[in-house]
Amino acid sequence: MIKDLVIQKAELKDSSTLTEISKSAKAYWGYPEEWLQLWENDLTITIAQIQQHHVFKLTRETEILGFCMIIEEGELVEIEHLWIRPKHIGKGLGKYLLTEVLQSVITQSHTTLSVLADPNVVGFYEKFGLKTIQYLPGQPEGRVLPLMQSPLN
Repeated sequence: MIKDLVIQKAELKDSSTLTEISKSAKAYWGYPEEWLQLWENDLTITIAQIQQHHVFKLTRETEILGFCMIIEEGELVEIEHLWIRPKHIGKGLGKYLLTEVLQSVITQSHTTLSVLADPNVVGFYEKFGLKTIQYLPGQPEGRVLPLMQSPLN
């Protein structure tokens, strides 16, 4: 299954497909529609983001199955987005994609891997060695998100 997958840099024309994937994958977790509307901007993948950051898509033939966006901020490598189409969640594609992308992006100058995680995927990121260091306020009011980090050296 993994051998027929391709990871490549996202193209500008992929922005709407990546947005559709992020929105459908977020909805997979059963959040109320009003919450999904609150997160609309955060789940929208723009052409500017594709131009400015490391955005990789996971494809099989012509279908984009998921994507990952990594932001570099000095010594920090931040996982900004990691989404898999709902019909493929739980099949190891997220692990495969993130492992491959991090191997290509992380350099010796990076000291910390970070993600502001959805509470539903804390266990996934813990498998990568990330640990919750604090909770930050999210939307809607009263919701908190785990900030997870791991040293890279």
